[in-house]
Amino acid sequence: MAQKNNAGHQPGGQKQAFLEALAKQQMSQEQQRLEILRRMAFLRQKETIEKKSSPNLLYNASERQTKEEIAALRQEIKKLAKKVVHVQANIDRAVNQRVSQPSRYELSFWQHLHHWVRQLVEKIDSVDLWLQEWNRRRRKKGDFWGIVSNKKRGGAQFLLSAEHYMTRSAG
Repeated sequence: MAQKNNAGHQPGGQKQAFLEALAKQQMSQEQQRLEILRRMAFLRQKETIEKKSSPNLLYNASERQTKEEIAALRQEIKKLAKKVVHVQANIDRAVNQRVSQPSRYELSFWQHLHHWVRQLVEKIDSVDLWLQEWNRRRRKKGDFWGIVSNKKRGGAQFLLSAEHYMTRSAG
């Protein structure tokens, strides 16, 4: 008798409700699919960043640590060099003093001092020779590649020249 305006009872209304529910389900599935794809892309991006950055981080950390150690050693060497100068001043002062009472103790003291200073001088000479060689090698280090990179004097002609090749391979 009285018709109800309920969509559930109308054949077209049920269809409309079903289509809306299906559209919502499909939309939520699409949203879920998009969310999964977004998360997967994020994880891939994170993985690539970790692959790229982790070796660099380790390398940078070890490089930074090496630089810090070198800086600390350089400071320590500067301090030691100043102490060597200070020792020289003390030795000069001791040598210039007059010996008041020659004794076995005094003789032993001067013999020990002579022994230690001789060893110090030998080690300093050794260090000086080593440093001279190191500086010479450092200056010569770029000579070969300096010639090769100079296009007028070197370049590919220098590298591929049979004469230069033979001299390089002989040594």
